[in-house]
Amino acid sequence: MLPPPGGALLCAVSGGADSVCLLLLLCRVALERGFSVFCAHYDHKLRGEESARDADFVRELCKRLDVQCIVGSGDVRARAAETGRGIEETAREMRYAFLRETADALGAVRVATAHNMNDNAETMLLNLARGAGSAGLAGIAPARSGLVRPLLCLTRSEIESWLHEQGENWVTDSSNLSDEYARNRLRHEALPALESVNPAFVQHALDAARRLRADDAYLTELAENFLQENGESVSGCTALSVKALAGLPEPVFFRVLKKLGGQAITGRHAQDVRGLLREGASGKCVSLPGMKVCRSFGKLCFGAPEALPPLPVRTLDAPGAVEIPECGITIRRTDGVPGEIHKTFKKFYFEMTKTCGKITIRPKNPGDSIRLPGRGCTKSLKALFAEAEIPVWERSRIPVLADENGLLAVVGFGADERRLAAPGEAAILIEIEERD
Repeated sequence: MLPPPGGALLCAVSGGADSVCLLLLLCRVALERGFSVFCAHYDHKLRGEESARDADFVRELCKRLDVQCIVGSGDVRARAAETGRGIEETAREMRYAFLRETADALGAVRVATAHNMNDNAETMLLNLARGAGSAGLAGIAPARSGLVRPLLCLTRSEIESWLHEQGENWVTDSSNLSDEYARNRLRHEALPALESVNPAFVQHALDAARRLRADDAYLTELAENFLQENGESVSGCTALSVKALAGLPEPVFFRVLKKLGGQAITGRHAQDVRGLLREGASGKCVSLPGMKVCRSFGKLCFGAPEALPPLPVRTLDAPGAVEIPECGITIRRTDGVPGEIHKTFKKFYFEMTKTCGKITIRPKNPGDSIRLPGRGCTKSLKALFAEAEIPVWERSRIPVLADENGLLAVVGFGADERRLAAPGEAAILIEIEERD
């Protein structure tokens, strides 16, 4: 939790017992370990003169301890009204933004807050009431992303007893006495009731949180390994095998979704995505927060795009070349060459007398069909693309060559055998060249 020798730590101090205890202890440890301690206090402008009193108390404490104190402030009530969010949530966001900015400005590699064992139990109960899963029930993390909570191993009463022994004072936030806020109601009613069942409740909650974090870390690692082994990039989205996803245990499946869709993913979202794994769901989509998930045959595509814009219609009615930048290819036409037999998808020889009017390069149209060599049947492009498991949103980007009588060829699939030249006949040669 502590910075290396020569490093710096920013301690968040409200003036309450917990943060006063934290600052005093950190100052002692800093002398032993050789790092610097700074103090940050944030005035939320919610309690008038009392807020000013708290800031003055912290300044005087820092002066006595010879610690640099940075005081910030913000109008939480106005910001909450502006954004439509709750006072508690807004206060926390503004306070932590101030702490991060201050730490960066000071070069502090750690930010310490004074959350204690009781705070952890309250957080677990709050998250349980709000419908959290194991990650939320894991309570307050001791350390995460440079944010550390060294006092999680102590109860509130232990902290206050130690301060009394040291002859230290602190200030009391009157808003902590009100039941207006959900956390206070838990503190005043739920925790005492649970401690009446077992006086060691907050310790047991801390132990449970530690075990839940370990379980969550293990399951998250399984999800990360699954994505690393099974994820592939398809058309700018992450594609995963339906079969592989269907075989995942529910806890790992949920964490895979959270890795792909973020922390806003809920159990309901997981159910929706599960629905795409059922037989007959190909072509269907569901929406996750900020992401669309589509079933394309045997894969789920996370972040699937809307249908890509269709290729523009281009003409190839004379010898020459046409660039198709959307596909990274050039299509070249040469007239009057002798027909040959080629079993590639990059050279097509069409009998000159069988072509009618100008040749165009376009996306597929409804009802388009083609008779590919050796198949013995005519097949619609819709069926052909489905057979090849081409995602729906990509199909309008596959170039189709056609004249006024119908299709000549589909790039990547082949030519219509009815339009091909016999060996030695005068032919129009169409060549597909991949661009570097």
